[in-house]
Amino acid sequence: MISKSDIEHSQHENLDYVFHYTRYDNALNIITTNTIWAYQLSDMNDPVEFRPLENTLSFAGDVDFEQLKKRHNELTVSNNRRNNKIRVLSFSVDDTHIEDEIFKKCVSFDNNLNHGWARTGMWAHYGDKHKGICLIFNRNKLIEAAKTNHDIKFEHQKIEYSNNFHDFEEACSVDLNDINIDKDFTSFYMTKDKQKYLFQKCMDFISEQEYRFLFISDTFTDKEPYKFNFEDALEGVIFSDRFDGNNLDELKDISKKFKVPLFRLQWEYGTPEIYDFYNNDTDNLTQKMKIVNEIYKYLHTKRIEGKKYAELKCSDIRKWPAVDKICSNHNSRNICHAMNEIHDFETIEVSGNYESTTYTVKYKLDQE
Repeated sequence: MISKSDIEHSQHENLDYVFHYTRYDNALNIITTNTIWAYQLSDMNDPVEFRPLENTLSFAGDVDFEQLKKRHNELTVSNNRRNNKIRVLSFSVDDTHIEDEIFKKCVSFDNNLNHGWARTGMWAHYGDKHKGICLIFNRNKLIEAAKTNHDIKFEHQKIEYSNNFHDFEEACSVDLNDINIDKDFTSFYMTKDKQKYLFQKCMDFISEQEYRFLFISDTFTDKEPYKFNFEDALEGVIFSDRFDGNNLDELKDISKKFKVPLFRLQWEYGTPEIYDFYNNDTDNLTQKMKIVNEIYKYLHTKRIEGKKYAELKCSDIRKWPAVDKICSNHNSRNICHAMNEIHDFETIEVSGNYESTTYTVKYKLDQE
C-alpha cells in the first residue's frame, strides 16, 4: 500500500506516480467504475489543440483550382480526423526541471510545492477550487494497462514547454508542387511527426507539469470520450482544505471498500503538508497518549543528561522513529495536542502555529 513517504519522495528521474485532479463526483465515478475518461482535442483548454489547424497551402508551377480545392478539402478531412480520432488524458507529475533556470524562478525546491499533488493552480481549476480530489496513479501500471487494448495506438510523454512553435507551423504547411500535387492529404495531420507537437505547450502552462497519454483509433465515436480501464493503477486519493466534510464518511467508506489509501492535504502558510492518518485504525486519542509517552521519555533522558531546558518543535517530533510508527502519518494535530499534555515539566515558552509543524514548546527540566 502506498504511504505518505512514497509520494513525498522526489521523483525527478523516475516519475513513479502521476496525479489527476477532478471534481469529487467525478472521482467517485472513476474509483467505482475503475475507468477514467480521455477526451478529444476540441475539449482541451489550449488553443493549439481545441482550434482546428490552418489549411496552409502554397504552390508553385501549374496547379489548377480544382486540384487546389481537392487538396484543401482533404486537409479539412484530416483536421476532423485529428480531433475525432485522438483522445487525451492528462496528469501532473513532480517537477523535472531542476536545472532549468527559468523554472527555478517559478518554483522553490525547498518545500512540497515541487510535487505533482501540490499544484495550487490545478487544485483551483481542475480540483474544483480545492473542493475536489487528486487521484494518485502508478505511472508504470497505467502504461501497461494502456497497452492491453491492441486496437488503440498509445503514446505517452512528459509535456515539453516552449513558446517557439515555428517548427510546428512549418510541419503543418503544405507546399504543392508537381511531385505531390496528386498525393492524398486526408491523413496529413495524423502522422507521427505532427503528433509530437501534442506533447508541447507554451510556457504559460509550465506550472501544470503535465504528463500526457494519447489514445489514437479510427474506432472512436465522434465526440464520445474513451473510457480507459486503468486496472490496478490507482494507488491513492487526496482531498484538500475546502473538501466538504459532509462527504468525508462516504469517501472513507469508498477508500476502504476499494482498498485505496486516503490522504489529506493541508496548506500551512502556503506550504502544502500531506497526512495519511485516515488510513490508520488507531484512534486519535490513543495516538496522542502514545506520543505523550514518547515526549516524556525524551524529556526525562535530557534531565538525566543534566540539561536545564529542552525545546521541542512539532516538525522534529514527527521525525522520531517511534512517533512515525505510532502515527505512520506524521499527524501534526495529534503531536501538538500531545505537546500540551506534558504536565510534569513546566512550559516556559510557546511559539509557532498550533496544530502545525511550526508549533514549538520550550520545557524546563531542572527541579528546583
